[in-house]
Amino acid sequence: MADIVVKSSGLLKKYNIGGEDVPTVKKSNRNTIDVQRQRLLDGVVNVVAQDGMSGLSMRAVADYAGEKEMYLYRFFDSKTTMLSETFLRSDRDIVDKIVSEYAEIKDVNLPFRDRLYRLLDNCWQYAIEARDTGVFYVRYYYSKFLTPAIRARHDANLSEVADAVRSQFPITTDVDYLVNFLFAAFLARFMDFSSGAIEDNEKTRNQFYRMLCKIIVSYK
Repeated sequence: MADIVVKSSGLLKKYNIGGEDVPTVKKSNRNTIDVQRQRLLDGVVNVVAQDGMSGLSMRAVADYAGEKEMYLYRFFDSKTTMLSETFLRSDRDIVDKIVSEYAEIKDVNLPFRDRLYRLLDNCWQYAIEARDTGVFYVRYYYSKFLTPAIRARHDANLSEVADAVRSQFPITTDVDYLVNFLFAAFLARFMDFSSGAIEDNEKTRNQFYRMLCKIIVSYK
């Protein structure tokens, strides 16, 4: 049966006559839409980092992006959806960073503790350099918006880290628990840093790394 293709509002819609409508989008439009969506997610990060969860609204994000509030509803049906998508983007980026850093150092001809220090320092430096993203992340993570469904997706992401490092530990080690514990420790440390409770310097970093290394080595 023939298809009919019509153009509407920059989108291509393909109608299968006698069947269900199947919307499609030109590749160039998909790229533009993705850039626009990412810019709005950046706005969520900025607003929450600056004004907290209570300061977030569709209007605040629209103002950041220089758009009208109604423009956001082309991408998100609610503030909750916008928040969860921003969090999951950050969560994915963090996990990818940890796994990539581990892949780069796991075969280095250095003692385990030295490699561990390098991994921890690279991940901490990443968090410091993306401070606004980190502030957004911890504020969302400890908010009422972290639903069981979003938490489950976060846990699935962290399981990729556990899978990446599992071979470094005895088969009886609960690596998933260890990774979750270390991740929580990093979040707590970042909260202390971002609130000004601790300074970020060589002394405080080394104290933190020694504490984590002692825990990790105890599982070896």
